[in-house]
Amino acid sequence: MLTFKGQPEDGGLYTGYNVLRDGRVIGSIAIGGFFCNDAEVSLTEEEQSAIVNACKRIYEMPSEYGCLGVGESPIKPFDEECCRARVAVR
Repeated sequence: MLTFKGQPEDGGLYTGYNVLRDGRVIGSIAIGGFFCNDAEVSLTEEEQSAIVNACKRIYEMPSEYGCLGVGESPIKPFDEECCRARVAVR
């Protein structure tokens, strides 16, 4: 099961989210909806879908100065930028 935990974890402004599988960090989603598969793990189609949905939510969040939740939302719809959230299914 995947969970998403904000970075940093000290309660400050979030700069992205860690993606955890069974409590282990397998990657992260940065501002702009970019997913980085740090552990190079294989993902099921269900996990891929969950990550793409999280990427979309993060992409659509206002961001400024490297922090989520401040500033303005992006101008282009996520669907036009969807290549940034593609995750390999192995």
